[in-house]
Amino acid sequence: MTTHEVEVIFGITKQTLIYYEKEGLVVCQRDANNYRNYSSKDLDTLKMVLLLRSMEISIDEIKLIMNSELSIRYVLERKQEYIEQLQIELKDIDEKIKAYIQRHKVEVIFDNSINHEYEGLLINQNEFCFNEVKINCNDIMQIDLSMCSSKGCDGKAYFFLNYYVDLDIHTTSDTYSFQIMNNSQINNLFNYIVSLSVPINDPLGLIRIYRDRNDPVMLNKYLNKHFSSWSQEYNLDNPRENYISIMKESYIYPLKELKDNEHSIDKLVNEQFKALKTPYTEIFKRASKSINKCFTKLIKRGDCKDD
Repeated sequence: MTTHEVEVIFGITKQTLIYYEKEGLVVCQRDANNYRNYSSKDLDTLKMVLLLRSMEISIDEIKLIMNSELSIRYVLERKQEYIEQLQIELKDIDEKIKAYIQRHKVEVIFDNSINHEYEGLLINQNEFCFNEVKINCNDIMQIDLSMCSSKGCDGKAYFFLNYYVDLDIHTTSDTYSFQIMNNSQINNLFNYIVSLSVPINDPLGLIRIYRDRNDPVMLNKYLNKHFSSWSQEYNLDNPRENYISIMKESYIYPLKELKDNEHSIDKLVNEQFKALKTPYTEIFKRASKSINKCFTKLIKRGDCKDD
């Protein structure tokens, strides 16, 4: 078989064939006109070389295999071990990256008070302070404002959406992302960032919306009406998290971390379902009591019969 025919069949270049020949992997005979002529044995060897190279086996390792100094199984098992270790390292790197760039849930504070549920984003003396991070306002290039929703429960059997402002602070060296959890301080936050005279990207018009609607009920009614369309137009999280995602993070995913330890798994399962049982049992108890009260009133009024 000619060089061109081999190129077409195997989808490789002439340069690749020459390289393999130079490395002593696939050395074919030449005809009377000094053209390369690949035999069936040469083609089988080339198939094996291409297969091993597709699995990132090095040329040196392939040489050792062809010289019977290493077995294919041994090389592949070592490669598999390397991949598994690499996956662990990549997962660790990925988790570190996610932890660094994650959006932090914070409460905006303008003093050093410590009575807050979430971590504090302290605004003080021309800087934003979050944990050990200090963002000098003179370094801010732009501020982005957006919004997300989060599904909550009223403690009975009714689910609703909460709305939170997202704050992204872009500096000359980094970007810091926050989800503001205390809506009572939003207008104070907006007043402060407007006073900085830095570019503000506010596509939803949140500054105006919050200023014009000081009443929380009216504000929530307005957001309920518009957020769904906003989420589609601006690709907003709607919702960002809900009870299902929280249950997965807190109860389901930890099970995957346990291996070859049935006792520990059974213990964790029992603990997780016990933790889940109490709040949801209470929810259904309250709902059941409410329904029973309604039926009792209807029976007394004679609107329905007690069968």
